[in-house]
Amino acid sequence: MSIPRYLPVCLTLALLGAGQPVVASTLPSSTQACGVDVSDALLRTFYPTMTGRSPIVLPRTTAKRGRTVTTEVHGWQVVQADQTLGFVLVDEAMGKSRPITWLLAVDADLKVLGIEILAYRESHGGEVKRRDWRAQFRGAHSASPLQHGRDIDNIAGATISCRSITSGVRANLALLAQAKQTGQLPQATAAATDTATDTLDLDVDEGAYAFRSQVVMGTLLTVLVDDEPQQALQASTIVFEEVRRWERILSERDPNSELSVWLQAAKRAPTATATADLLGMLRAAQRLHSETQGACDASVGPLVRAWRAADARAELPAAHELDQARQACGWQWYAEDAHAGTWRVLQAGASLDFGGLAKGWALDRAAEKLRQAGLTRVLLDFGGQLLALDAPRGQAGWMVTPAHGLAEGQPFSLVHGSVAVSGDDERGLQIDGQRHSHIIDPRTGTPVAPHAPVLVWASSALDADAWATAVYIMGPSAIPLLEARGHRARQPRP
Repeated sequence: MSIPRYLPVCLTLALLGAGQPVVASTLPSSTQACGVDVSDALLRTFYPTMTGRSPIVLPRTTAKRGRTVTTEVHGWQVVQADQTLGFVLVDEAMGKSRPITWLLAVDADLKVLGIEILAYRESHGGEVKRRDWRAQFRGAHSASPLQHGRDIDNIAGATISCRSITSGVRANLALLAQAKQTGQLPQATAAATDTATDTLDLDVDEGAYAFRSQVVMGTLLTVLVDDEPQQALQASTIVFEEVRRWERILSERDPNSELSVWLQAAKRAPTATATADLLGMLRAAQRLHSETQGACDASVGPLVRAWRAADARAELPAAHELDQARQACGWQWYAEDAHAGTWRVLQAGASLDFGGLAKGWALDRAAEKLRQAGLTRVLLDFGGQLLALDAPRGQAGWMVTPAHGLAEGQPFSLVHGSVAVSGDDERGLQIDGQRHSHIIDPRTGTPVAPHAPVLVWASSALDADAWATAVYIMGPSAIPLLEARGHRARQPRP
């Protein structure tokens, strides 16, 4: 039996079988191109006006141990009608011991628009995911020296990752330049409108598991299935379609999302009817706001926008901006007529942000769809949050080994439940040269002081998602509230 290598999860997943730890992976080895599907939503962060994309494959020749090795780098040509906006490549670079999956986006002149880290699997050195570090590559091109430690800052504790990503960007810019010179890069045509590219990336090993990954809601979502190939493909398709459906419903950045349209209607009209989907999310958010004593608060949208704007201009928000944002927060501005099923938003500046709830809610809805289809030996990993349905055959559960010393680093079995992590390893605000947490305390209107991450177990992904945030904000005072509802939490040892 061949053994795949790494499942892209923040919590390293150890699948124990035949007396040996088996770790599954969607990705090929670091010398090959990656097979990760990337959503249009992610691409639109670089190309807001894109109308389509077409896959591209670029051959890459490298020397390895005295031999010439030819591999492929996969990506897309991104277009607006018949105009090329740029090109995207997805590749791997080796960290200290595990591959880092990353994305390079360039404009039509092959200048860097940005890079994204799609999967980081080491327990340390994740600072390469920081926005300020990645921003150093913007505007670079094939003639840019991009010397690690000179043009691109090193980060203490993440030297290997910094060097590896920097070398990868430099190599892929050269690859693109060569492809353009030799005519390998395609020219845009009106037919290039494939906005739903979804190549099958399903790997099955006897005695192991089938798995598939896509980037959804800006996060890598992996579906791991203990079943036959056709059932595994069906299960992953169900999950991706359902989570994307909720992405379209709950996006507060998309003016055409169901949430945005409803919110504007509820401000203008005497009442606005919420669909059954949106109504369920609204009521769940209100419940969690009450249970967490306001620490998990989806009405915090105005504050999130204020701090997001401050991050964009790299300066702290003014006191009057925060005061104005705080005044527009709170569920008192959302009046529901439960009998009629209608709502009224009473504050013009009010807005909702389901960023702390959307992943968990979408995972639970996807799990419902899987149960309806009779596909239940499944584990879902959404950017490090795990939701387990039934255990794989012959096992009591899915064995999970936490990173960063969480839960004392001891493996635990997960079945019929969810585990979520909240912390500042992956994101943060960089303002006036200081790093601030991306997690806003609704009670103060300011970012939480960064501290050790927390791990929460719950029966549902939504509760795990919400309570992980609440415990991170509230600290130990949240533990009795959480345990009273049958959940558990753990922080790493100092």
